[in-house]
Amino acid sequence: SGGAGSWLGGEGIERTYLFEEEVTISMLTQRRTSGPEGIAGGLTGSPGEQVLIRKGGERIILGSIDSIIAQAGDHLILHTPGGGGAGNPELLAR
Repeated sequence: SGGAGSWLGGEGIERTYLFEEEVTISMLTQRRTSGPEGIAGGLTGSPGEQVLIRKGGERIILGSIDSIIAQAGDHLILHTPGGGGAGNPELLAR
């Protein structure tokens, strides 16, 4: 998920939450429509996302600012954005 560059952008992480009882989820996140910019010719990192997966399999993509009620057995998957790369991607740092 990190952007290409002489120095690659940092990789985002994935977190998964399983809800054991009904809860209200309130999300306030950044970099969901575009990833972090690179510098000095480095490329942009991948944007993040969050998805609620209902117990029955339905997938709901949540926005940057969102609120939803999760039921017992639902999963929330959170992908953080990757960092932007630094420097010319054709000149990999050694």
